[in-house]
Amino acid sequence: MKPEEYLKKYLPEDKYEEGLKQYKKGKPLQYIVGTAPFYDLTLKVNENVLIPRFETEYLTEKTINYSKKHFQNKIKILDIGTGSGAIAIALKKHLNSNVTASDISLDALKLAKENAKQNNVEITFIHSNIFENIKETPRCAIYLYFETNEKFPFDGVHVLEGNLLLQGTKTKNSEQIATELENSGIEVSIDSRLDFLKVSIVCLNEDVEFALETVNDLMLNSTFNTFDKEVFKFKGETMSAMDSPVAKASDAFYREIFKNGKYSLTSTKILETIDKMTKEDVIKYHNNLLSGRKIISIAADIDNENDFLNMVSSKLSCMKNSNDFKNSGDEIKTYTPGIIKITKNDAKQAQIFQGFIVPGLYDKDYAKLCVLNNILGASG
Repeated sequence: MKPEEYLKKYLPEDKYEEGLKQYKKGKPLQYIVGTAPFYDLTLKVNENVLIPRFETEYLTEKTINYSKKHFQNKIKILDIGTGSGAIAIALKKHLNSNVTASDISLDALKLAKENAKQNNVEITFIHSNIFENIKETPRCAIYLYFETNEKFPFDGVHVLEGNLLLQGTKTKNSEQIATELENSGIEVSIDSRLDFLKVSIVCLNEDVEFALETVNDLMLNSTFNTFDKEVFKFKGETMSAMDSPVAKASDAFYREIFKNGKYSLTSTKILETIDKMTKEDVIKYHNNLLSGRKIISIAADIDNENDFLNMVSSKLSCMKNSNDFKNSGDEIKTYTPGIIKITKNDAKQAQIFQGFIVPGLYDKDYAKLCVLNNILGASG
């Protein structure tokens, strides 16, 4: 439809000429007529809100169809930055769900409320900057730490173990695990280091039990059946990454500065022994984590602390601590300065790394070195 036809259709005859002048000055048609179509709705719009776009209609339709298929409509919806209320109103009309919409702008909220009333839907509107005033969606973060108490013959077994943890258990394959976590909005990530494994869980309070059950299953029942595939993947990704001069220089830097300690372990060093590793090595390492020292860290908005902690304890049988833990990890030894050069005849750039080993976070020079590092980084 041409702009002139659009204005004639939606404006009174005595407003047409003025509307056309505004359009020629660059004012959007929707703002001129005061309404905009969205999905199967007609919404009021003005300069206090954005005009709903076709792409948003597409995403809204996808959300409606996905929710009907997977959730039988029974979900809670929070629309942050609702503007005209387009998304919230469309979802409420088509899903049997509780819908909350928020915005930092009072003018936008006023218009959204008018649109909700006009379209005969009940929505809870909240004046809020992101989650600031929204109390109905408490989230929690739970971190599980597993410390290893034994040295293993092959460097890098911890990397394979961490990568394999989300690849399937005795009852679920990787696709099922990923789908269940995604459908519940649960974030689970694995950070595997030389001397410990960290499992991070972030979810709504109402999904905590299922999240903990899933992670407990991962820790106790992972099969590690995709070991060969993971080895192949690691080798390919590492060799590809080493095509970068930055990656080469960084790898060489860490191998050199920590050459007498465990932190010298880099991707290229793992490549040297990865073909000697077996699935049994990964399983042995994993079992060692389960028998070692463990720590749980929780950040949550909860009503009853004792009930919450009892629930966490009952769902995470993998976190029971052993009484015979002994840490046999090595310490960083004295470093002898050295230089590593990686030369290439047709190199187009140079990468220079220099570092200092300090005692740790509480050393008097730690803050000074952090500032120095930032200054050097900012200067290119």
